[in-house]
Amino acid sequence: MTLKEFVRMLWAGKWLIVVAVIIGGAASVAYLQTRTVIYSSTASVQFRADAPQAGTVAPPTLAVDSEQAASTEVAARAAALLGDKGTGVNLLTDVSTSVDPTTSRVFITAQATDPAAAEKLANAFAQGYVAQVGADWDALLKGIEANMASTKDKAAVLDAATKANPGDPIAAADLAAVLSSYGTLATQSNLGGALGSPAVLAQAASSGTPQGMNSKMALALGVLAGALLGLGLALLRRALDTSVTNAKVARDVSGVPVLAELADVRRSVVKAGGALPVDGRAATPFTESIRELRTAIQAALGDQPLVIVVTATEPDAPRSFIAANLAASWALSGRDTVVMSGDLRRGELDELLPAPPGWKPGSLEVSGALAAMRPTSVSGLRFLPAPETALDPADYLASSSARQLIARIRGSAQVVIIDAPPVLAAADAIILGGYAEGVVLIATVGQTSRTVLENAAARLTSAKVRLLGIALHGRTADRRMTYVSTYAPAGALPQDSSSKKGRRRVDEEQRNPSRSSV
Repeated sequence: MTLKEFVRMLWAGKWLIVVAVIIGGAASVAYLQTRTVIYSSTASVQFRADAPQAGTVAPPTLAVDSEQAASTEVAARAAALLGDKGTGVNLLTDVSTSVDPTTSRVFITAQATDPAAAEKLANAFAQGYVAQVGADWDALLKGIEANMASTKDKAAVLDAATKANPGDPIAAADLAAVLSSYGTLATQSNLGGALGSPAVLAQAASSGTPQGMNSKMALALGVLAGALLGLGLALLRRALDTSVTNAKVARDVSGVPVLAELADVRRSVVKAGGALPVDGRAATPFTESIRELRTAIQAALGDQPLVIVVTATEPDAPRSFIAANLAASWALSGRDTVVMSGDLRRGELDELLPAPPGWKPGSLEVSGALAAMRPTSVSGLRFLPAPETALDPADYLASSSARQLIARIRGSAQVVIIDAPPVLAAADAIILGGYAEGVVLIATVGQTSRTVLENAAARLTSAKVRLLGIALHGRTADRRMTYVSTYAPAGALPQDSSSKKGRRRVDEEQRNPSRSSV
């Protein structure tokens, strides 16, 4: 997929993307309004690092255990601080702990639906943890004191034994060892009492902060998700699209060249009577694409007298409007041109080419079947309405009368354009194509099915009708066509036509061809 095709795909699926973005944004807003915001607050407890000097007695120590900060003992202390008469076990689900082994700092994080509640819970557990460590420290010192008392009693026994047997070396050695142990315990007890509990509250918790995405981030993600969803839908739409999307597809499906890509025009312009865009002086993407179609046909058939049938793949294509403008383009190039309505079922050329004011039948000095021919507002262009007949349209067009009529028209003009019904709707276009030098088949971008185009082209070629090529209608004017439409003769546009003001005028003339100056 080229960049241009990607941009066109985005433009074709723009409403899918817009709707998906709106849905994504709305979903984000709904989520923000209904979600329960969780607030988190953290307190920290610092442990003292008691490192003994070389050759000295090591002070008593307690292991840094972060799991103890979330124990049932600490939970009970925290519950008491919060005024909760329970055991505090229910609080443990909202508390988590971690430790930094480098700094010996324990972090206690509490969560709640209220920022103040999260702060109180974290501080309560931190204070409870400090108190629990203090209690463990006191228990450790009491244990040392108990060992000292036991060691003292043992030393008294050994001292008595030594006095009873002064020459007993074993008793003397045991007494020395016990006295050394007692000295160590005494030193540890003194150090422990002097140092105090190793845990202190390093930093109290502050007001809780909301967890998860903030509102702006959630809204941005919702919009982004919507845009991605819309892009995916646009890609899926393109993958499932079986319509003709560009000239290459039309050429591959039909097996014939694309003569021109006709720029799209507003439906109101198509329905307007008596005002053909080609007859205006202003160059627009549509008028230039019509001239491109005329040039392609001339290149294929030369400058000989021509009878060209213009038909379409489906009834909704602006076939008659394109046929009228193509005929007008030939007339304005100096060729005597007749445009004939070959649609005896639902002809539209009568509305597009009304008779000039004051014209009366017979003023063209023709008789017979051509008596209904009338002039138009375009210089050099005449119009022949569809003949009235009691026969079925296909039967009449296959008759010698229709063949003779077209032969007379061929002899009265240099170029004859016949507006024929859609190929697959009736046999009319195939019959008329047999009287012509060639047929132009109109297909619509994004609307004509590839299968329909293939069947229409196959039906024409199987009937030995010369299919000149495809006129691909509905293409949005690209930069090249816009440039061509702005490169008008001097005086047709303001001198600042390259400016935004000039471009706006070009766009206005494209939207309203009837306002163009002649």
